[in-house]
Amino acid sequence: MNSDSIIYSKVLLVYSTKIKADDGCNLLIRTQFGGWPKNKLAQIHSTAEPNGCGDYCCSYFKISDCDRRYGKLFFVLRKYIFKYSKHNSVSDAISYSQKGYTDSIFKNILRKIKVYISGAIVNSGFWEVIFAVRLSESMKKFIEDFKPDIIYCQGYSLSFTVLPLLISKKYDLPICFQTTDDWPNERYKNSPVSYLIKKKARELITNSEARMSFGKKMTDEYRRRYNIEFENTYHLDDINRFDVVKNCVQNDFTIIYTGLLSLRRYEAIQDLLKAVRSIKMLKGKVFIRIYTNGIPVDMPEELIKADEITYQELPRHDELPKILKKASLLFLPESFNVDRSWLEYSISTKSHLYMMSGKPILVYGPKYSGTIEYASQEKWAFVVNEKNISKIEEKVRFVLLGGSVVEAQINRARNVALRNHDIFQGRMKFERIIADAAKKYNICSKTKPSS
Repeated sequence: MNSDSIIYSKVLLVYSTKIKADDGCNLLIRTQFGGWPKNKLAQIHSTAEPNGCGDYCCSYFKISDCDRRYGKLFFVLRKYIFKYSKHNSVSDAISYSQKGYTDSIFKNILRKIKVYISGAIVNSGFWEVIFAVRLSESMKKFIEDFKPDIIYCQGYSLSFTVLPLLISKKYDLPICFQTTDDWPNERYKNSPVSYLIKKKARELITNSEARMSFGKKMTDEYRRRYNIEFENTYHLDDINRFDVVKNCVQNDFTIIYTGLLSLRRYEAIQDLLKAVRSIKMLKGKVFIRIYTNGIPVDMPEELIKADEITYQELPRHDELPKILKKASLLFLPESFNVDRSWLEYSISTKSHLYMMSGKPILVYGPKYSGTIEYASQEKWAFVVNEKNISKIEEKVRFVLLGGSVVEAQINRARNVALRNHDIFQGRMKFERIIADAAKKYNICSKTKPSS
């Protein structure tokens, strides 16, 4: 289907984080909906991305106390619990490092206890059961004023799994479901609530008119598990915006990582630090630059104070090509010490950006990780799939020497990017999926795409 023939539906995005014109965490949605008229997008959300700016949708509805059972109590408790279950800011970490400040043993122990208790409360899922989401009169008015044709959702929490089903049932709307990792099997694990979210996830998936998953591995597994068709999708970008940026000549060896340090990825950074410190020829000449939106509260002090490491805010999307071009090596880590289900079917949101950069890539993590398996099969990166500092050192040395093998890897990465991650082909496919789903309900809007 040619993109010019697409009739754009009015889409209600039911998604927890507010999608802004520019932010550090909603790139996938902005990329896929990049051709959509703004006046045909509205969102129901629960939080706002602190580093974002501008509106992406024409209207927003933020869940408040009237949209949950015992809502007033929920928001009082949430203020304190989420303080210790989230990240500190990057600027806090930089200040901490520069001042050489160290908490007392008592304060460190107390902080760890608060982090553990807060995490246990949130991760148990009982929080979501007690303070169940509901359709308030104000939410219903918002939906009725917007008059959506279709719901787009990703789930991830019990509230945002149940809410699309409630809206769909109330207003007889089709659902488009998309997932980027295997949250139905991981969310609220080791809690009785895990059975409830699995049940609700299955209900959401089977009642969706369109279903999308990421990568062949996840798509094959979801087709088998739910006995229903899934469309295979990938993260998207325009490789041309990387081609117009020239390589930055570096006198030193610069290793760059851009992204979150959650899911214990900082452990892989720690192994990388040990590996480069063991290479004598790099002594005093290696820099590890971490571009992230926060430092985990349990991150080792060694990484915060390391002279070789600098922390900076995540760059804006349009700044990424310039940042990645500064690298001698791009590092893509996953942890060996988080539950397998968090990683097994996921592909890192940085993978395609690294592929398009024209720079050598080193991925490090367990072989069952979706990212590591993707890199191993398609050979778009150098891979270390076991916890082994010596092998990281070996790959870093290899990249440092350069040569035809490194150039061949860079070329393979580019070819994979063009085949699987091209924004124009991928966006056209996404638009077709939404249009076909809405057409079955015969409620598409009549607005033609703008030129």
